[in-house]
Amino acid sequence: MYLSYLIAAAVAVAWYVNRGEGSGDAVLRRWGFRSPLWIWLPAAALIVTFIAQIGIDRTYAATGRHVGSGYVSYPIAIVADGTQSVVGDVVAGLLAVIQSALLAVLAAAMSVRRKRCDAPVVAAASVVTVILALWAPVATSADFYAYVGTAVAAGSPYHPAAQPFSGEHAVINVLWGLPVIASPYGPLWSAIAKFLLLPLHSLGAQLFSLRCLGAAAFAGCVIVLFVLRVPRAAIAAFALNPALIAQYVMDAHNDGLGLLLVLAALAAARVPIVAALLVTAAGCIKLPFLALGAVAFRSRPRCSERIGLMGFAIVIAAGWYAACVGANFLSVMGGASRVYAAADGAALAAHVAAAAVALVALAGALLLRRFCGGASWSFSALAVTPVPWYLGWGLPYALCSGAAVPFLISLPLAADLTSQTFAPTMLTLGLALIITLSAFCAIARKALPLATSLVACGKRLPSRP
Repeated sequence: MYLSYLIAAAVAVAWYVNRGEGSGDAVLRRWGFRSPLWIWLPAAALIVTFIAQIGIDRTYAATGRHVGSGYVSYPIAIVADGTQSVVGDVVAGLLAVIQSALLAVLAAAMSVRRKRCDAPVVAAASVVTVILALWAPVATSADFYAYVGTAVAAGSPYHPAAQPFSGEHAVINVLWGLPVIASPYGPLWSAIAKFLLLPLHSLGAQLFSLRCLGAAAFAGCVIVLFVLRVPRAAIAAFALNPALIAQYVMDAHNDGLGLLLVLAALAAARVPIVAALLVTAAGCIKLPFLALGAVAFRSRPRCSERIGLMGFAIVIAAGWYAACVGANFLSVMGGASRVYAAADGAALAAHVAAAAVALVALAGALLLRRFCGGASWSFSALAVTPVPWYLGWGLPYALCSGAAVPFLISLPLAADLTSQTFAPTMLTLGLALIITLSAFCAIARKALPLATSLVACGKRLPSRP
């Protein structure tokens, strides 16, 4: 799954194509991207591919599990790891490639046309896709069952009692053990989950409410992107992104809420204390968002001010964690997270290297206000293992570095390469390799004249005695 970082170089081609300026814009116009069909057809096709994606997931999903002499049912079926066929892996990979290609076409058309009438088309298609995700009979992750378990379990979410659930909630113990796994999430998420889930008594209603929360967070992200005046191509690639909708709505991962808070901090950058509090809140959803929020202070001119705001956010978050989880909160939450960690040495080395890239990029953003768009794909390595729902972590940095469009276009293919349910196939990896080589050729073609010019300028400089 660490091969997903191959995408970092691959999307350079999409970056050049979707700039919407200079010769790239002229090429797109010659290709006829000014027609509204280049908006309508990709939008409709993305809906169709999402329906196909749900169908593939449903084919391989488990509706329940035999336990002893009984059978427990899942209100929402779960795609179990290792139950897929090669055919399923190939079809899932092809769908991911098609979705990335459709997003590239949509983003290119949005960057060229610049018509107000296109926004309602994209919005309507996004709403349809979100509704499909809300009512999907299947999910590719059982994490939202754990959200319910830690919220309704006796005791603290971080120290749940060894008391089995009864009735339909017994399936949570089947999926997440007894006692249920301790929560690896922040105190703000625990409070939100309890507030949302405790009044509901049906497991199905609780799971659906988590999906609704994910849909609301996703819609909030789109609104904040408008407030940030992000290019139309990037907003369209976000609003109709099947990978993000699948992870944050259908699978109801709470990363969507953390992402919303970090984006809101970017929007509130002119009011530093508000931005710092929003970063604190994001970190109290999930701890890595505290580091990801460093980009929210990029507009402050002085390094000392940026460091002070980041330190303020860290201190407030640490106090909140210590009060709710305990003074050893890092040990408690780290123990809960180790269930996901990879044991393979090569994978661990790749993970550490990618995490180092992400940390250096964040340090450069905070200390120097310097950004490198290619680092956006490394931020999922700040978790214990790169899985599809962590890919969105790089979006705030991608927005600040100007890499948002290629980053968003790459997500369906990157999600397939990091999937825990459908394994990447030689076909998918081959396509990724072809795209990567094409990207390197494009970069070399553009970099060679620049390097030649720099050498020529250097030769013309007067030499010192």
